[in-house]
Amino acid sequence: MNTPNKLSVARLISVPLFIIIYLFPFGDLGIRIPTYNILFTQISVLDIVCFLFFVGASLTDMLDGHIAE
Repeated sequence: MNTPNKLSVARLISVPLFIIIYLFPFGDLGIRIPTYNILFTQISVLDIVCFLFFVGASLTDMLDGHIAE
């Protein structure tokens, strides 16, 4: 298995993890997620983690396309 295929498989595995983390009922289990006020908007740590997952997947997609040329 070459590197572009490994990156694609890693990205495919990360999608269910992303969905599970984003939709997990933290509030029902009594887990409080901290929120921060940034530029008059409340942003939770969960939103930041999901954003980092998305950025990581985007970077692997870019790297995959660059290597596969």
